Amino acid sequence: MRKKFRQRWASIRRRLLAMTAAVVTVTMAMGSPARAAGHAPDPTYVQPPGTAGLTTILGYGAWTVAFLCTVGILLVAGTMAVKHRRGEGGETLGALGWVLGACVLGAASGSIAGSLI
Repeated sequence: MRKKFRQRWASIRRRLLAMTAAVVTVTMAMGSPARAAGHAPDPTYVQPPGTAGLTTILGYGAWTVAFLCTVGILLVAGTMAVKHRRGEGGETLGALGWVLGACVLGAASGSIAGSLI
């Protein structure tokens, strides 16, 4: 029994060590171009003429998406609380995943639209 446990624990330690090494390598690789240049680039952005209204609409849209995501998370949390009381708590994790996915999409779309304008 102890031998099995030790073998399994050694396998888990090797996997964790490999994952940690991979994360450190990726982190160092991503940070090295900025370190090699000595500083991060600081480009100057100039907004094209006539796009002030578009950026205002995009700002309103971003706030609306943030508000709706917050409401969605609160609604799913309330549903989880009620279902947990009934003994069905784990069934709403899928809904929480969908709402969090929508939050990530909303946040990413704002960044993509902001970089294009």
